[in-house]
Amino acid sequence: MNPVQSRLRSEPFSTVFEIAARTFKPITIGYLLYTLVSLIFILPLLFIVMDIDPAVYMDMVSISDPIQRQQAAQEMISGMNMEFDPMMILSMMVIVCGFLLVGSWFYNLCFIAIEAYIRDRSLSLGELIKKSFNANVFWLVLASLLISLIGFSASILVSLFSAVGGGTAVLLVLVGFVLMGGLMMRLMLVFPAIVHGNMSVGSAIAHSWKTIHFARGMKYFGVSILVFISLVVLLFVLGMIQAAMMMIPVVGVVLYILLSLAMGGFMSAWTTAVVSGIYFRHSDSIEDTGRMDLEDHLIA
Repeated sequence: MNPVQSRLRSEPFSTVFEIAARTFKPITIGYLLYTLVSLIFILPLLFIVMDIDPAVYMDMVSISDPIQRQQAAQEMISGMNMEFDPMMILSMMVIVCGFLLVGSWFYNLCFIAIEAYIRDRSLSLGELIKKSFNANVFWLVLASLLISLIGFSASILVSLFSAVGGGTAVLLVLVGFVLMGGLMMRLMLVFPAIVHGNMSVGSAIAHSWKTIHFARGMKYFGVSILVFISLVVLLFVLGMIQAAMMMIPVVGVVLYILLSLAMGGFMSAWTTAVVSGIYFRHSDSIEDTGRMDLEDHLIA
């Protein structure tokens, strides 16, 4: 059996941290590219459509005090163009599709980098980026839309419980939230199944639903709540550090950008390592087969 897969079954937590640490560098570079493409090509289009002044946006982002930043954000939103005519709706659809495409490409790159490490296959940064441009990007977009639709429908259903009124409504909403969390956990392997297993969207959903049964989904949901609380505390501390950095002229801004990049790279490496680790933990035994073949995965 593959040694990393073996450790995922015997020592899952430490192995996931190991995978995230070993893939941090290429994933952070991918995160940088993802951020640059979003800032250079997609965000300006959003500014034009929503009639947002870039200078106002930059002023809002540079505010270190969270309360003042929130007030500035509300003022910026109040000045946005909210006339949803057909042309604006079409433009917003293009922007959303752009974000989905770039985001799906980035996560495709993350999953490929992680699989290369798990299978002990050597990929240079250039090969990794080249390999990330494949048809799976579009399947990840489709999967994102389907999962979002399922999550939105489930949340609407849970919100209907509040119509009951009284203490019963609170209990029903709480139970519904927990059940919805378990439901969404049962779909957590869709993305890695598409990339690692070369499955279609339908097959990936069926595989994830079968692998993450109800009890397993509830267990992972409980763990995710604890992890989420820990991350909120961590991000709060890092946010305070970033706010302090912004007070230092020039150097503080550079440090702020570097820390933001490191945080984005780490969070991306960690989240994809978790779901990939769970995928390989519950998959059939794999063997190391040497260097990854690029030609099988590139768009012709």
